[in-house]
Amino acid sequence: MTPDLIAGIREILLGRTEVTDLTSEIYGGELPDDVINLMPQRTILLTYSGGAGTFGGGYQEYGDRRIDVICYAPTVYGAVQLHDTVQPILKQLRRQKAANTLIHWAIQAGGPLPGRDPDGDWPFCFSSWQIMAAETAVA
Repeated sequence: MTPDLIAGIREILLGRTEVTDLTSEIYGGELPDDVINLMPQRTILLTYSGGAGTFGGGYQEYGDRRIDVICYAPTVYGAVQLHDTVQPILKQLRRQKAANTLIHWAIQAGGPLPGRDPDGDWPFCFSSWQIMAAETAVA
């Protein structure tokens, strides 16, 4: 079993009522087809954004990865409001186990960047996060 950082961040966000009061639609990787047909709606998409990590070289079993958080809503303002709900949760994240992953911290690396999705013309607000986590699964 390998750790799943996206599933861990998703679990953390779904565990917070300030997020679920706005949406419980949180996906990893890409939006499912049945959700795409309903867009734009309040939805959060978590994806890996790539780039080299700063920490955890050699034989260390931890490291940092970048994750993009894309908040969608019927309006750009609504997408920004959803982002502004998620942002302090990630910023204040403390070391915890979520899904099967030990997550140490999250630092905002970019954003917020509001706009419109170039493919669907859906309002969104984008941010990128550097997240330190274990590279071995935890029970």
